[in-house]
Amino acid sequence: SFRDIGWCAIDASKRMDPHIMLLIMLPPLIYESASHLDWYVVKRCFDSIFVLALPGVIFSFWMIAVLNSSMLFNIHKGTDIDDDTVNMLYEKYEDHYHWHD
Repeated sequence: SFRDIGWCAIDASKRMDPHIMLLIMLPPLIYESASHLDWYVVKRCFDSIFVLALPGVIFSFWMIAVLNSSMLFNIHKGTDIDDDTVNMLYEKYEDHYHWHD
């Protein structure tokens, strides 16, 4: 019945990954907001938007670079991995990974 389908949908939504819901719902919401945007207000506020957005983008770019370099440095810091160790690990675990052609 229709009621059972509704409960089934509610149960399925409880088990759904929130990131999937974000990927499904965010693009239409952004499109809807952009389509109802008043361009006169955007033109009028462009200077403020640019002044606030540019430092934010530069700061986030810099933070990502710093965090990535520090994580990569800490991963390889103090590890003595030679080619024989890499080959041994590859041979040990190659059967577990099946690459698709």
